[in-house]
Amino acid sequence: MPKSYNKLWVFGASNSLTNFCVDAKDSYWGLAAQDLKVNEIINLSKGGVGFDSIAHVLIAQQENYDFKKDVFFIGIPPLERMTVFNPDSGASINIMQTK
Repeated sequence: MPKSYNKLWVFGASNSLTNFCVDAKDSYWGLAAQDLKVNEIINLSKGGVGFDSIAHVLIAQQENYDFKKDVFFIGIPPLERMTVFNPDSGASINIMQTK
């Protein structure tokens, strides 16, 4: 009997968004969920983000995972997003003097 999973966790950029280019059921992760017979899909993708943002969400949600019963799809966005910083993004920079 093939293994079945409880949840499919989807992390990524625009290629993993819900109903962005195709219906969720026709997306790569929607089709995989059918084959894997998952009970629930949790999609935490966000368009335009870099891999560091995806990694942050992945780590921040770790207490919600059941590593024996869940499966994870992690979409890798274009790698040039890793080194781009937009100063208008609302990110803050804190400089602390230690001496």
